[in-house]
Amino acid sequence: MQQFTDEDIVSKLTSALEQEQDQALQYLYKHFYSMIAYYIKSNTGDEDDAKDLFQDTVLIFYNQVRTAHFQLSASVKTYLYSICRNLWLKKLRSRSTHDKYIETNVFNEFDDDAAGMIAADEKDKAIADLLNKLGESCKKILLCFYYEKLAMKEIVERMGFSGEQVAKNKKLKCMNELRALVMQNKNIADILRDN
Repeated sequence: MQQFTDEDIVSKLTSALEQEQDQALQYLYKHFYSMIAYYIKSNTGDEDDAKDLFQDTVLIFYNQVRTAHFQLSASVKTYLYSICRNLWLKKLRSRSTHDKYIETNVFNEFDDDAAGMIAADEKDKAIADLLNKLGESCKKILLCFYYEKLAMKEIVERMGFSGEQVAKNKKLKCMNELRALVMQNKNIADILRDN
């Protein structure tokens, strides 16, 4: 199965074509079920709880995405995790008084992997916000160089620069702009430093 970006997932879920919606739903199950199942099982749930909760989580996400006012303000993984967590808390609240102890304590002790995943999402969102503030040209060259790991020669071809030195100068200028944006925003600087 091919990789979808978060935007691809949202686009397919909002498509009028049922086949596109099915592709997105299958992708969600294939790529995010294990995260949800691990979370539920790590917090007093079992496999049946995980299956039920994941089904409900995907249904809620699907309905939210299809509303006219939906905007993707975090990663799909973060949306699914948040919905799941809220549903699981609600389910724990409905359990007997014996389980009320778990309700207040289980989420304070949840696994470092889950905490790390949320921190990584915060970092990714902070970087995406910064790149969007830079403008399309800077965003593209930095993504090509740092995320796609393209050589300068490939960047020159892709972006239509007249030579490698022009591309290097542009990358340097964009990095300086990015550093300036980080320094202007203490919250983003803290997120990037802590992660």
